[in-house]
Amino acid sequence: MLTNKPTTPTERILAGLGLRDAFDEVIGGDGPYRRKPDPAGLKAMMKAANTAPEDTLLVGDSAIDLETARRAEASCCLVSYGFGFRRELHEQQGPGVRIAATATELSRAIDAFVSS
Repeated sequence: MLTNKPTTPTERILAGLGLRDAFDEVIGGDGPYRRKPDPAGLKAMMKAANTAPEDTLLVGDSAIDLETARRAEASCCLVSYGFGFRRELHEQQGPGVRIAATATELSRAIDAFVSS
């Protein structure tokens, strides 16, 4: 998980929700990398996963997430039900950018990305 929120509270929230094990690593805004939209954290995660930008899908909800993916040359799926989503992001759709309005659509977008 890559977030601009502080690492320790993020880890606690994920653990409290029983979701921590779903993430190999958590990089917070107070970690060793500059905050998003700087792509350094995402690039570090790609390197740790031994994957290329074209094989990376960042899932987020904001223009900052979209800019982070673009700077890292990765694809992006924005969830329109997220806290940071703004209507004008619909205009940002294009190659490498998807928008999901529901968790089911997100799952389909991830499946489509993985199988492409």
